[in-house]
Amino acid sequence: MPLNVTLLLRAAARCQRRIGRIDEELVRLDHTTAPPGNTDWPTERQHIRRVLNKARKLQNERRILLRRLAKVEEGQIPPQHAGRARLYRRNLLMGLARNYARSKPMQGRAHDLVDIVGTCVTEHREALFGQWMITSLRELNTARRSGQARRFIYANEWDGGVYRFPERSWMADAPVDDGHPAHSVTMNFANTDDFSPSAALEDLFTWDAHPIAIECMSALHICFLRAFMKTVGTAALDTVTEDIVQVASGDEGSVSKLRVALEVDSVDQLRPGDWVYFYNHPDYVKRHRDSSFATWQGANAVYLGNVGGEPRFTTFDSQDPAWTEAEFVAFLLQEYNRKPGGPNGGQLANRFPQLASSDDVPGLRCPNPEQRGRISPVYRIDVKELARWR
Repeated sequence: MPLNVTLLLRAAARCQRRIGRIDEELVRLDHTTAPPGNTDWPTERQHIRRVLNKARKLQNERRILLRRLAKVEEGQIPPQHAGRARLYRRNLLMGLARNYARSKPMQGRAHDLVDIVGTCVTEHREALFGQWMITSLRELNTARRSGQARRFIYANEWDGGVYRFPERSWMADAPVDDGHPAHSVTMNFANTDDFSPSAALEDLFTWDAHPIAIECMSALHICFLRAFMKTVGTAALDTVTEDIVQVASGDEGSVSKLRVALEVDSVDQLRPGDWVYFYNHPDYVKRHRDSSFATWQGANAVYLGNVGGEPRFTTFDSQDPAWTEAEFVAFLLQEYNRKPGGPNGGQLANRFPQLASSDDVPGLRCPNPEQRGRISPVYRIDVKELARWR
């Protein structure tokens, strides 16, 4: 009974795709470091490589048999088998049967091992992303321009009092009317046509002409995007942002495509590189509504992990702090209790008096009734995006 040539060729093409996937997994395996705490990883990696190579060999053998059988069904018999075409066809069918029989017990094992490789690579990338979050924020805090002037500053520290990005690589969504396309009173910037997203992001760390004026949320946006780029590559960032990278407040920026928001019960559940938020007392914005320094109603921060035996955090600050949770809360309390500025400062100080204790500052614990007592939000990289890029 003749076989359907189209179906045979489709089956051969499926084998080719499986071979390609196995080859990709072998490359990933070579670039995978040991998962945390796994001292047997070299032996495991050798076993995984052996099984994947065996699966690849079987798929390649099947692909060759299927293509040869398709040619036979089309009447294309190799010259050396022209006199015994039926025997040649039967041998191909028997070879396929043996291949499928040998492959059957391998299919589950190879599939499971591919998943193991993928999981190890993703876990490694998650840890690497967290380290780049920490490194990038510390670079923001310590970067200097020529003459040792700081490269990144808070917007209210600059004479213009507006947000400011490099004009050659960034433009503001709503620029102020001062002739500078990268000056704005709102935090919403995107790369110019002359710079790719990855090039514009790196330009922030090399720009030398004037300070870059931002705030703690946009600082974390920059760090998050840079950590993604450093983990999976510039091409991945340019592709996922569709060639337009946006640094903006709230959920408007490009990070919204890459991050997930979680809630956890304790600091023990945080991972190095997690993006968290420290809340000041809700009355901070009322007490300091007329103050020129009213920037500490809360703080976007990054978890550093255990440093010196204690969980510590850092934020966008020229001192590059490594605070414990208690030290961070004490700082927010100090900022709350500062004398209010502006013409109505005295009235505001009486209406919203100083706080007596750090217990009055929520800190990491979200004050909203729905999340009261939990650490929320905790932003992490979406692992699907890490697994997507090879």
